[in-house]
Amino acid sequence: MSSLYTTFNIAQQALLMNQAAMNVVSNNIANMNTAGYSKQRVDQVNCGYNEIRGLNQNYQIGGGAQIGDIVRYRDKYLDTSFREQTSNLSFFTELYNMASTIESSLNELSGSGLQDALSQFFTASETLNSKPADSTARVNFVQKAQVLCTQFNQVATTLSGNRTATVGNTTDPQSIYNSKLYIELGDLNNKMDQLAQINDNIVKSSVSNSAPNALLDQRDKLLDELSALAPIHITYNENNSINLSMNGITLVEGNKANHFDVTMGDNNNPTTVQLESPDGTVLNPNMNNKFVRGSIAAYLEMGGNDANKLSYQNMLNKVNDLASEFADSFNAIQQFDDLAGNKALAIGFDADGKQILSDYGGLPPLFDTEDGSPISALNISVNNVIEGDHWRIAAARADVTAADYDEKAVGNAENVKLMSAVRKNGIVALNNMSPETFLTTAVSNMGASIETIKFNQKSQAALYQSANTERQSAMGVSLDEELVDLVKYQRAYEASARVFSVASSIMEQIVNLGR
Repeated sequence: MSSLYTTFNIAQQALLMNQAAMNVVSNNIANMNTAGYSKQRVDQVNCGYNEIRGLNQNYQIGGGAQIGDIVRYRDKYLDTSFREQTSNLSFFTELYNMASTIESSLNELSGSGLQDALSQFFTASETLNSKPADSTARVNFVQKAQVLCTQFNQVATTLSGNRTATVGNTTDPQSIYNSKLYIELGDLNNKMDQLAQINDNIVKSSVSNSAPNALLDQRDKLLDELSALAPIHITYNENNSINLSMNGITLVEGNKANHFDVTMGDNNNPTTVQLESPDGTVLNPNMNNKFVRGSIAAYLEMGGNDANKLSYQNMLNKVNDLASEFADSFNAIQQFDDLAGNKALAIGFDADGKQILSDYGGLPPLFDTEDGSPISALNISVNNVIEGDHWRIAAARADVTAADYDEKAVGNAENVKLMSAVRKNGIVALNNMSPETFLTTAVSNMGASIETIKFNQKSQAALYQSANTERQSAMGVSLDEELVDLVKYQRAYEASARVFSVASSIMEQIVNLGR
């Protein structure tokens, strides 16, 4: 009778086990398109043995099978590789997206924007050179100078605005808290808090001997998302929790998460990222250089001022240098006064006073700023006096001590000839390049940097796809595999039910014999 009971037990266990296995298969199929889900399998274990008496000795027979565990299909090595590629791809993708905004501005520079404005300005100066006493030529010269200043202003405003939107601006503290960097750091903090909470739940679930597969899936999905923000490193603990770090700095330890905050930086890096403990204690005052990959690293790099890397500020520096040196060069010609030599002076004409002007007091600069601050691309403008009186443009140059000074001052184009010559001779402070050549060189260097970023982004996308495909082959649900398993467990269930039915029939006959 005992062996019959054993048959009952084995069959009953088999029924329960195969039913559970079919439930697992059903759950796999239901979640085959769920992001972050890891396929599961029933791990069957032998229940030991039972002894039965034979003719001359006892024999051992199996005690059936039962569920040992519900196994998640994950590979830590593949997870680590995937997250590394995710961090790299996120970095280059964000970097390329931001670099493209610079490229858009520079495409305009080399098309109908600043490059074209420079060309039109020099054309106007050549026209004025041939007709220095012509009012129309002078008006046209002033108008082209105004267009050029407007183009400088627009380019600088765009580059400066993009940088402010990315990392903030030291002149506007509130801009830091509206920046992409701050928003992304907030997302990082939230995810680290979630990770700490999931860690706590996993430990509690593991203590109760329950397999926390759903929690583990949530944690792994969260780690995938974190890897897109920063270059994370994971340490697995014996209690099934994990610690999270970044370049040796602890971010999450068990159920405790540190947080990132920002402080005002300088012009090189407007925002400084610092790490704080949950109670607000500063653990690391400057974490900027710890973000080497991930989207946050891209924001810090593009918003920074590293001379060896493409950034908004570096391009703005180039445009500022061009505007400043261009203005200084033309103002020096406009207000020429050779105090050390030949008494030659730049000559302008006061149409209202009917007098020739030939000193600094009478000849205003061509370019200045509204508030008198140093000239940059953002604030360069045509002098208000020149805008109101184009006769004050110093087209002529003459020796004011000469007897025929008045004759030479009228119709003389020696000064504006020097303005036109800047296009050919270049500006010393711009490495003896003309303004147009300087701009073309800056655009070319920028283009080469963007091509490198684009190449890295495409290469990284391929590596990411390869890592994702390999990982999905291990953890992803295959409908073909699930259908095979479903049939296998169905047949096993049917067979176990048949064994149970036969054992039940024999038991019934035995009971009837005893009546």
